[in-house]
Amino acid sequence: MNIPSYWSEHTIEFAYENKRSKNKTTKIKRYGWSNTSQAEAKEHAIERCQQAKQTLLATGKVKRVEGKDSYLDKTDLPIREQVLHHYADLNCVTTVNSYGATCLNVENVMILDIDNDDITRFCWRHKFIDKPFLILDKIKMRFVLFAIFLLAVIFLFSVKPFTSCVSDVVLYLKYIIWAFFSSFFIVWALFILFDSIDDKRMAQWLKKQGGELAILEMIINKFLEENNDFAFNIYQTPLGFRLIALQDTFFANDDKTQLCFNQLPVDSCYAKLCQVQNCFRARVTAKPWRIEQDKYHHPQQQQQQIEPRIPNRYFWLNNDKTKERNEWLQSYHQLAKNYSACHFIKCIGQSATHSINSPINEQVAKVVQLYDDLCRSHRKLPLA
Repeated sequence: MNIPSYWSEHTIEFAYENKRSKNKTTKIKRYGWSNTSQAEAKEHAIERCQQAKQTLLATGKVKRVEGKDSYLDKTDLPIREQVLHHYADLNCVTTVNSYGATCLNVENVMILDIDNDDITRFCWRHKFIDKPFLILDKIKMRFVLFAIFLLAVIFLFSVKPFTSCVSDVVLYLKYIIWAFFSSFFIVWALFILFDSIDDKRMAQWLKKQGGELAILEMIINKFLEENNDFAFNIYQTPLGFRLIALQDTFFANDDKTQLCFNQLPVDSCYAKLCQVQNCFRARVTAKPWRIEQDKYHHPQQQQQQIEPRIPNRYFWLNNDKTKERNEWLQSYHQLAKNYSACHFIKCIGQSATHSINSPINEQVAKVVQLYDDLCRSHRKLPLA
């Protein structure tokens, strides 16, 4: 896990000629980072720019600009977030993410993020649901059905004008355009109808099974039948669940971690993020806009409202706005302490001690305690 404390960026512009462009200039922008100082981060950015320039001149190919929000672009960039605190003895770091919430980054304690939608998709994919009524849940299938229907309608509506007045090209094109838009709206209406039917059936199935938590426990129990050395803490989040593996430490690219990513309904984007950044992450404070939404339920807090997005999002660019950013963070944390990021539900697993704070592995126990404290997971506060 590599989460630098200092960030900078640098841009160079130089003359560059190739077969397509002559007597033109090109720009290269690179980030630099350091755990020592801002000046060292700037030097690193300049050095990376020069390296990219040499690569471009030698090979003719190089990425010109590194994006501001490149979490999953496989550029091998470290996590680019403001560091709040290092827990060196636990291999943990807390950071401020792009919208201002605090995230716990853990090197070797497995945290799995699961959304409610991931649970239902997982059940359909693994045939836990008796009838595959969610055929429209597959994005590729939607496009295939749309294309087939569209071509069929265009063909049917265009045969007559083509055979009767093939010489009138304008009339023929009008029929084609009319058929296209007619079929588009028909298909759109059918999708809305089928989705509403699927949603109703899924709601009935979820109710019959006892809800998402009951289904998740069923999935975990099936997983534990073949992997009985695992044990998990289950937490509920506003739109899903989190699991923390208790029995041992794991790295994000371990084989057993990959096993959990594949055999449990883990959010695919989260799994990819963990592997790219070589650590596990969890948001441990409320999302700012959820606090903003709850102002109507907490009239006494109306004088303490904050903007739903953190100012100076790209903190490494605008040092002159640091004060504004820090004031926002102070107000945000004052409000966020009234909310929980998740609620502890239970411990599950044959080898678990079934005690909230007594996992098998000692280091995991300390990280779980830190996680629970930051999330306020054992307090009866509203989820945000």
